[in-house]
Amino acid sequence: MKHIIALLALGFALVASAATPAPVVTVDLYGNVFLDGANTNSQIGDFARNNPALAPQVDGAVRDLVIAVRARIAADAKAAQDAAASKIAAISAAKAEEIAALKAEVAQLKAALAAAAK
Repeated sequence: MKHIIALLALGFALVASAATPAPVVTVDLYGNVFLDGANTNSQIGDFARNNPALAPQVDGAVRDLVIAVRARIAADAKAAQDAAASKIAAISAAKAEEIAALKAEVAQLKAALAAAAK
């Protein structure tokens, strides 16, 4: 009978722990730690040292932050490269038009000079 009661208590404890959501730990760019969206007024190292049970979540939050920052930097760099490439293409097209106009003018001048030499 005691075993059944112990198993029931363990089962209820497991159900209760499964129903309780895990705390959500996030980190901002300044190293501030937020627990379930609330500022803990702690930096990364202090929070992890004072809350060793949540240290893995802090590690995951830092990893997520680094991944997000890297993705943002890559996206910004690509946008800058694309903008520079389109600007270079526009300048090249304008210069190509100027060169074509100058070549046409040179051709006309050559034709006029050849006609005058006859």
